Amino acid sequence: MHNLMTPYPTRLASLLAILILSGCSGHDVYRFRFSEVGTLAVGDAVVLSGVKAGKVSEMGLAGSSAIVSVQTDNVMQLRKDAVVRIVGVGLMGEKRIEIEQGKSGQFYAPGDTIQGVSDAAVKSSPLQVLGELVDSLKSGIQAKLQDSIKILNARIDSLMRSAR
Repeated sequence: MHNLMTPYPTRLASLLAILILSGCSGHDVYRFRFSEVGTLAVGDAVVLSGVKAGKVSEMGLAGSSAIVSVQTDNVMQLRKDAVVRIVGVGLMGEKRIEIEQGKSGQFYAPGDTIQGVSDAAVKSSPLQVLGELVDSLKSGIQAKLQDSIKILNARIDSLMRSAR
């Protein structure tokens, strides 16, 4: 906080330093190519190694692929072996882009188009995901019930033989 008694040139220099430093935190734009994006939308989060790093700024088509533009919160270096995927984060079909940084010493340049991994888990409908979960549970329960029935039948047979 500046005191009014602070000389004008000092206040001006402080203000100029703040403006210059705030201009140094830039934003990068990267584009990701996916075969499908499900319910991903403009404004959805981009997470790098578990930390929010930006948001989806634009989406469009290029042939049969979806191109998703992402604006980062700060300057970000993406390694050439980074894995980029769309993941579901909510029951209502919310999505986000997750980036797992690789170990490569080579980096993409801002503006590059990077191939994303189209995850089989990217579903367009939460009801579709729920349906698959129910089917999976149903199969597991049926298998357990069949095993239990076999065990019970074997015990009944054993009891019937010993009762004779």
